Amino acid sequence: AEKSAVIRAEIATAEAAKQKKRDSATKAKEAAAAKEAAKRQADKDNEMKLQAAKAKEEETRRAQEAEDARRAEQSSAAKRKAKDDMEAAKVQEEAKLAASKAEAEAIAKAIR
Repeated sequence: AEKSAVIRAEIATAEAAKQKKRDSATKAKEAAAAKEAAKRQADKDNEMKLQAAKAKEEETRRAQEAEDARRAEQSSAAKRKAKDDMEAAKVQEEAKLAASKAEAEAIAKAIR
């Protein structure tokens, strides 16, 4: 009876050790799965950050292009105005010359 009690105790100890080993293996698998899930989430987060950075970069590039276009338009408008002003001054000068010439001819005619 004593021998079978010892055997039963050894069997119980062996069963407990097996159960402990199974529990440890289960915990290890769960930890590995949690680690893998955390890695996948971190990869997803990094991808989201990368996409956001790309979007911001694109937005900045478009804003810069719009600013460049605005400045170019402003510059060409200023050039057109300067050209128009020079043309107007030339016409005015030509009109003065024509008036002076007409006045000179009138004086010459009056003298004759």
